[in-house]
Amino acid sequence: LVRRRAIVALVALALALLCGEAFGQVPAAAERYRYLITVSALEVFGRQAPIATVAGQLQQESGFRVRVVSGKGAGGIAQFTAATAASMGRLYPQLRPVDRFNPIWSIRAQHYLLRDLLAAVRGFDACEAWAFALAGYNGGPRWVRARVAMSSSPLFCLYATCDINPGILASNQVENQEYPRRILLRLEPLYMRAWGARGVCH
Repeated sequence: LVRRRAIVALVALALALLCGEAFGQVPAAAERYRYLITVSALEVFGRQAPIATVAGQLQQESGFRVRVVSGKGAGGIAQFTAATAASMGRLYPQLRPVDRFNPIWSIRAQHYLLRDLLAAVRGFDACEAWAFALAGYNGGPRWVRARVAMSSSPLFCLYATCDINPGILASNQVENQEYPRRILLRLEPLYMRAWGARGVCH
């Protein structure tokens, strides 16, 4: 297991160097939301909040653009669909009224959804648990459960369980397996360095 973690770390470093992110900077737009991200993450996750992780996810989702809409209809800084946003409003009174294009609402909802997704998965460590949760955020928890059921290494997402195609389009599979890798192994370290923030994989 130690050897596997070392391999994952080396792969992450190689990817970061290849893409120029090892020495990169967080986008200027991120600074605009740094306080909001920090306060919300501490509220939802407590003193050990992985602020670097959730910031990296926002960069991946929208590049911190609050009005952006994806081809699949997801919108706002945390890219909620209208249906998921409405569901979050029903689950959490503090998220009413629902407004997925309001960055305050969207960032808070991102954190509550991630907390729910984390509670539904098991990982070998925090890094792997967050990888499963992020895969669920991107592709839906249904497919995470399907992969785990098919896996010979069900506690490991990165370069293991999350690489299993449970019966989705090949293009969706590539996106879904790369999503937690990019956030945890390439973007999280940027925010750890720039903001002195906590992550889950480093």
